[in-house]
Amino acid sequence: MIIYFVVLIIQICFAWVYSLALEYFIHSILHDNKEYPFFFKNHFGKHHKEARKNKMYDKNYENIFSKTSLFEIFGLFSLAIMHLPLCYPYPVGYLALIVSLLHYYYIHRKSHLNPQWAKKHLRWHYDHHMGRDQHANWGIRTEYFDVKFETRIKYRYLKEGKK
Repeated sequence: MIIYFVVLIIQICFAWVYSLALEYFIHSILHDNKEYPFFFKNHFGKHHKEARKNKMYDKNYENIFSKTSLFEIFGLFSLAIMHLPLCYPYPVGYLALIVSLLHYYYIHRKSHLNPQWAKKHLRWHYDHHMGRDQHANWGIRTEYFDVKFETRIKYRYLKEGKK
């Protein structure tokens, strides 16, 4: 019985860490304008432009049916479908992955609807949008992979939010 619970805990932990790594690497791909021009244009040309212009605030997250929000939701849904084969051998791990995808969307949306919250709790993501180099700081929910792969750049801001 204890082994069963240990296996479940391992599935949950692995799925959560895997989802954070996936988030980091997919976000880095969204910034590759040579290999993935469509994704780059949608992500960087729309989302980054809006967030940069409005000090991290992105009005497209007010309505989950906006093009920007639907693009992100479609991407998350696609990830859930791609990982569906894991549902049978690792049902708890798959469920943890789905919960993590929902958590990602909630946190990312919240960070762009409440920039002050993001600046306090997701400093690396705030730096990603408001810092000089927007092709760094790719983690949204954690800065761990940015630190590990040396893509974390810290910025200091004046009281008004400028660098």
